[in-house]
Amino acid sequence: MPLDAVRLLPPLTPPTVRDFVAFEEHVEGIAGQVVPEWYQTPTFYFTNPYALIGAHDDVRVPPGCEMLDFELEVAVVVGRDGASLSAEQARDHIFGYTVLNDWSARDLQRREMKVMLGPAKGKDFASTLGPWLVTADELEPYRDSDGFLALDLRASVNGELIGQDLLSNMGWPFEELIAYASRGTEVRAGRHRRADRRRDRDGAQPRGAGAYAATGTRSTRPFGTPGEKAGITSGLPHTRGGDHLQPLSEAVDAKGTAPMPDERVGDPANRESTVDGRHLLLVGAGPGLGTAVARRFAVGGYRITLMARSTEGLRDLAGTVADTGAEISTVAADASDPDSLGARMRELYAGNGAPGVIVYNAVMGAPDRLLSSSVAHLQAAYSVDVISAIVVAQVAAPAMRAAGFGTILVTGGGFADHPIPALATVSLGKAALRSAATMLGADLEADGIRVATLTIAGQIAAGTSFDPERIAERYWEVVHLDGRWQAEFRFTGE
Repeated sequence: MPLDAVRLLPPLTPPTVRDFVAFEEHVEGIAGQVVPEWYQTPTFYFTNPYALIGAHDDVRVPPGCEMLDFELEVAVVVGRDGASLSAEQARDHIFGYTVLNDWSARDLQRREMKVMLGPAKGKDFASTLGPWLVTADELEPYRDSDGFLALDLRASVNGELIGQDLLSNMGWPFEELIAYASRGTEVRAGRHRRADRRRDRDGAQPRGAGAYAATGTRSTRPFGTPGEKAGITSGLPHTRGGDHLQPLSEAVDAKGTAPMPDERVGDPANRESTVDGRHLLLVGAGPGLGTAVARRFAVGGYRITLMARSTEGLRDLAGTVADTGAEISTVAADASDPDSLGARMRELYAGNGAPGVIVYNAVMGAPDRLLSSSVAHLQAAYSVDVISAIVVAQVAAPAMRAAGFGTILVTGGGFADHPIPALATVSLGKAALRSAATMLGADLEADGIRVATLTIAGQIAAGTSFDPERIAERYWEVVHLDGRWQAEFRFTGE
């Protein structure tokens, strides 16, 4: 019978499904940090075994969901019953491996987990499993010296590669995951499931069991437009020629079906997101350029959050732009202390309506020279000029990723092009900041997050061609750019 004449069901029907968060990068990408407890023991939750669907089945957007997301995972299938197993014993209980597409309603999940339970409805509507199941012996040649499987994993949307990882980047081998799952209880063996014809959905439902490990690869933009296809591939060997692996698990498609009536899935303006695209965070808010940028965006209808070290200065600046009628908030944070600033950023991005636009304008601009600068001074300058900008992006990126949009601009300077010995740390800082923004932009572009440097190639002074209000208008133009994005924009006074 030709393959296209059958409907490929999941290769097994487990009575329980454990989903482990086994990749450090995945944790950091979702939460912005890795808590110490993650390193102590493997962590999992029980997902819905009744929501498993076949490799090419449609995925129905769950009611109320406007932030559909997916993850590429590899599943290990238990072939023998066992309880309180050691890692060495667990290896003999592994029957084989397959791939899993873990669909997630991120907006539902985020709301549920605020009450310290879950995920529940955010995860229980669909998990694509299979179609192929590879026996454990086939993968033994690809086990590395630390016990991990050296396999390539890739995720794509409509044929476009959006994520890649190595299975050997797991925090624990599969055997340790199974051993932990069996501690004080039991794991049970699974059996194969048959492939039904497309028109025949009846038949026996053999039981099975699986323990799952999530990779650091997940979708990088809002998903759920009708007809879209998520493809996940694993470098599980089908045939082996020399050292080349032929993928057995080909693209596992799951197509988003029609959204709920009157919903526009993937449109940031119509989604209850933790990120507000009309909310500006200005880091390093102060007189001059900071005031001009805050006023321009306030007049343009934005909510404004001002962040700076001085509480008194923030109060004065907020009063300066109060006549715009905009909603103005202030956050006291010292860019010379990246840890403290990061904590304030996490507070800001913990709730709904976090800033979707960030302008990093902090700089330690005092004259200095390299030969006469102390180590403490150099470190403080680098913290303000570069490190805190990176921390701001690290904290904001997970929420922006979940929303599928965001803009981060850093204020650059001509000193990056033409360093001045008497302004040593500013020259160093602006050059490093531009490099950091370029790298962050490359990392976040696929997530729908735009990062760039806006280089001011001249001395800022009121009443000149480098008037703060003229420069602020350039910030506004870049944020609202509809054309091609670039790593650096420049203001030359023209």
